Formats: sequence, structure tokens, C-alpha cells
Amino acid sequence: MGLMICQDCRKAYSDRAAACPNCGRPSEEMEEKAQAIELTSKRYKLAKLIGGLAFVFGLMAVMGTACDPITRESTPTTAIITIIGGLVYLWGSLGKWWHHE
Repeated sequence: MGLMICQDCRKAYSDRAAACPNCGRPSEEMEEKAQAIELTSKRYKLAKLIGGLAFVFGLMAVMGTACDPITRESTPTTAIITIIGGLVYLWGSLGKWWHHE
């Protein structure tokens, strides 16, 4: 077990500690881990946003064509957008859950 010097208060503390017991500054390892989690979280939040928007747009397009008394046809493109949007949203949700610590 080694000792580390805190960069804020200059007191020695164990290298196994998550933070300095004197001032509370997180150890370098914990800061790097927090940064990795933050970057991962942003990626999955963006996937959820894009997937959710595509799903809602596709669903509105499908519903709009279903309610149209003249055409009553839904193009395969709107169904594909809805399905892909739902899958991307699901991927973002599962990825965020899986990588969250």
C-alpha cells in the first residue's frame, strides 16, 4: 500500500482511497473513470434523442397517412423510419443501462 499526495491540500493519503480524506478531492483514477462514464453517457443520450425523434416522426407520418381519407396508403419508408427509430432508441437505452456504473 502506497501513499499519494493530494494536489489540493498536499496531505498524504492511501493510493487505495477513492478521494482525499482531508479535502475530498477524488483520486486521479476516479476522475478518469468519471470522464469515461460521462462520455459514454453522452453517446447513448444522443442515440436515444435521435432514435426517439425518428420514431415519433415515423409514427406521425404513418398515422397521418392512415387518417387521410383520400390516399389511405402508408409508404414503406415511413414504416422503416419508425422501426429504425425505435431500434436506435432501444439501443441507446440498453447501452446506457449496460455501461452505467
